[in-house]
Amino acid sequence: MLGGDVQFRILGSLEFQRAGKSVDLGSYKQRSLLALMLLHPNQIVSTDRILDELWGEGGAGKQNALWVHVSNLRSVLEPERPPRSEGTVLLTRAPGYLLRVDSAELDSAAFEHLVSEGRGLLSSDPPAAANAWRRSTQPEHWPQ
Repeated sequence: MLGGDVQFRILGSLEFQRAGKSVDLGSYKQRSLLALMLLHPNQIVSTDRILDELWGEGGAGKQNALWVHVSNLRSVLEPERPPRSEGTVLLTRAPGYLLRVDSAELDSAAFEHLVSEGRGLLSSDPPAAANAWRRSTQPEHWPQ
């Protein structure tokens, strides 16, 4: 996990912020790779699935391109990472890759938490449930 003041935003436009400033994520494929990994935070996403999602039927021959995108994305996420090292965020884990993200760093995790909170309060305190659901639709209640 990155620690510090970083945020991943996938509700709306894909964005990565460090210290409150947007960071250029690079090419379309690189952004697509990050989006796919953020849809499955802290889970291994197989190389085959990534190739299929990013390149479709012709993805099988794109392994080298994927390695380049992974390397470039690691550089964006962890600019202090030594060259040719794996880093601590985007990890190679058989049979693919894993993106380590703290729930406080991901806007969709905050949204899901507020929705779950509202669901849990529905039978005991409907006004509080409605308030939690209302907050879930307001980005100012997501991690900043």
